[in-house]
Amino acid sequence: MTPTPPTVLDEMGARDLGGGLRLLMQETKDDGQVEYGYHFWTPLLVGPEEAVTGSFNRAVDGFTTYALDEFRQWIAGGLDESGSTIWMTHTVPYATDELISVLFYVDGYVMGAAHPFHYSHSLNYELGETRMLELADLFRPASEYLKVMSRYCLDDLGRRGVLEWEDGVLPRAENFQRWSITPEGLLISFDEYTIAPYAAGAHEVLIPYTVLEPVADPQGPLGRFLP
Repeated sequence: MTPTPPTVLDEMGARDLGGGLRLLMQETKDDGQVEYGYHFWTPLLVGPEEAVTGSFNRAVDGFTTYALDEFRQWIAGGLDESGSTIWMTHTVPYATDELISVLFYVDGYVMGAAHPFHYSHSLNYELGETRMLELADLFRPASEYLKVMSRYCLDDLGRRGVLEWEDGVLPRAENFQRWSITPEGLLISFDEYTIAPYAAGAHEVLIPYTVLEPVADPQGPLGRFLP
């Protein structure tokens, strides 16, 4: 397969982050394949320091490659009809010349399946350290941050009447893999099938920084947001 070369969409959602850094949108698509098509809109960081921009862009490419490879495996799993498609879009909850938080949305359909699929993926990148952040990097060592997050999410989802499976919100690391840094709080994404059946869709919970202050590391990435 020969994919269509990426197109940089400078006029669509470009952000000046300071320090000569700009966050652009890149479009990559190939709708002409017999077996499947794909259409991705992903962030692209440009600027004077290749060590910084290249590291972030490789992290983005790593996820898009993973998503496409996984999709190909699903197709090879026995559904032989042509016409399957995968799309990827994203939002940027927070972006400066120090920290970028990206939330990806992946949607698609494998021909012959009962219904489309949807899932999210978060990428939180500290530019100064050229590293992807893990959830534990935000909190004090040995703090019970998962319990604090779980308690708030259980209360919020229960109050809204959308929580059917509490197991998906218990204080376990695997339940809080999709998180995004925003100016107001930590945004937790719960994909379909995690806290409720497919028909209930996905849900999000914004945990205010005032709630996280007792467990957040004031010297860490969240320090700039703490009261």
